[in-house]
Amino acid sequence: KISSQYATDIASMSTEDKEELTRLQTEIVKFMEESITGFMVSGVTDAGWDNYLKTLESLNVARYVELYQNAYDGYLAQ
Repeated sequence: KISSQYATDIASMSTEDKEELTRLQTEIVKFMEESITGFMVSGVTDAGWDNYLKTLESLNVARYVELYQNAYDGYLAQ
């Protein structure tokens, strides 16, 4: 299992949060896989890395982390 699966197994989320998480994860993982492949083929430049980070930001990676953090905080509060 991957760590995100463990997190969703132990920490409950609302249906809305799970749906949002799944949507975000699909977009983020697709972008990351494509970017890593591009980096492997073409190399990593400062401009390319900056663009990578900006794109992750635009894909709401902070919200993705926040959803997991909220679920984990709820788990710890039990």
